[in-house]
Amino acid sequence: MAHLYEKNNKKVLTFLLLFTPISIMIYALIACGLFFKFQKENNNIVLSEYKQVVCDEQKKDLIHQINFYKGVYERHRQNILEMVKTLPPKGNIKIALFDNNGKLLYTNINNKYLLNRLHLFINSNKIHEDDNYLYLTKNIGVKKYKISAILDKRLFSQKISDLKNKLYSNIREAIFTSFIWLTIIWFLFTLISIYIAYKIYKQMKQYEKKLKDSNDRVVFQSRQAMLGELLPMIAHQWRQPINKIASILIRMRLEISKPEPNSETLDRYCQEIEDSVELMSNTIEDFRRFYRPKDEPEVVEVSTIVRKSIYFLHELLDKKNIILKQNLQTSYVKLHGNELMQVIINLIKNAYDAIDNDGEISISVQEKDKNIIIKVEDNGPGIPPEVLGKIFEPHFSTKESSMGLGLYMSKLIVESHFGGTIKAYNTNKGAGFEIVLNKNV
Repeated sequence: MAHLYEKNNKKVLTFLLLFTPISIMIYALIACGLFFKFQKENNNIVLSEYKQVVCDEQKKDLIHQINFYKGVYERHRQNILEMVKTLPPKGNIKIALFDNNGKLLYTNINNKYLLNRLHLFINSNKIHEDDNYLYLTKNIGVKKYKISAILDKRLFSQKISDLKNKLYSNIREAIFTSFIWLTIIWFLFTLISIYIAYKIYKQMKQYEKKLKDSNDRVVFQSRQAMLGELLPMIAHQWRQPINKIASILIRMRLEISKPEPNSETLDRYCQEIEDSVELMSNTIEDFRRFYRPKDEPEVVEVSTIVRKSIYFLHELLDKKNIILKQNLQTSYVKLHGNELMQVIINLIKNAYDAIDNDGEISISVQEKDKNIIIKVEDNGPGIPPEVLGKIFEPHFSTKESSMGLGLYMSKLIVESHFGGTIKAYNTNKGAGFEIVLNKNV
């Protein structure tokens, strides 16, 4: 559970650290994009209206210039040819004077193409235009003359282009300024996110330490309870070699009391005593390792751990005449062997409590892919469905005399310390437990 808790912590901290600045950055990019889009549309509207205003102004200028010549001639009745020569048009307007038959009398237009274009409209009193010019012709002096004017729109097109560039320059400047401020805000929120994530991380580490201490206490309490159950079994296992040694010593006394003791018989008796003492020493050494584990994990052979667990429970299993089936494949893994032994003992004892006399327990160790799979199954009544989901919860037990820590501690060790998984299930014969460990060696 602790390794899952630690993974979840990292996910939460990563989310807290990245969510705010990334959200602000995404929001800023969307806001800038929408701002540019709306501002561009607004500029297009402004430019369109400005173009229309400019076009109207150009037409007014063109009409005003024609009416100016017409008014001067009608007021003064001076020679019209002299008039147009002495009163040049204003701005970018060019003029041409025709007689009533369309003959050109005067012009300051040097472009033959424009003159030809203008000649097309001399019989029309309306304004005509193309991409670059406006054309207008009016009669002067009771249709005796025709005066035409051309206005070059390109000068105003340049002004429109300059206005467009200025508008877009303002957009770029606004976006750049907004980007600078958003960068500053993003940086500040990033610092705030880091600070908040750091504070939450410290709180989570404190909680994780409390959780670890609590789990360690649970494991210790479970181990203490198990030790109380194992001590009588170990005492019984010692009683047999002690009785054997006592019996051998009696026979040795008899042999020594003979006039001629047999040295080979005495050596055999001594060897039997040494074997019994070694058996007692191995038993107490296994018990010591179980009670006082090593600080660092080590490479252990899983089947050997299972056999030692069975050895500790041999006397208990014999009480119910339980048949123990073993299918143990040699497999190596790096972990605390005493903790794995504690889990195996818990599972075997759980199976022992569930079955009656002459029952059957099967234990298997197999390798599959890159995993080591340990199974403990019995031929008991199985696990009720309403209990199956709660069986690994702390202080949950269907036995009145149990603390309800054995299976919880087993799950804690397998998942938190080993990084593996453990599950309970029902078979067609009874119940079973499966441990899956990653083969890390």
